[in-house]
Amino acid sequence: MLVSATFSARTAAGRSVYDLHGHELRPRPGTVLPGRVHVAWHTREVFKGAPLAA
Repeated sequence: MLVSATFSARTAAGRSVYDLHGHELRPRPGTVLPGRVHVAWHTREVFKGAPLAA
């Protein structure tokens, strides 16, 4: 998972997002993964800025 450098957490739950940066997320059994085309669109159109440094 990548977290944008422009992400700004305002709550404890939001700050926990930082801990997910760089981790591989795995779906629950039986969950369909999003298509590569959708992931590429999301990266291009929704994700803001550069990812946090590793």
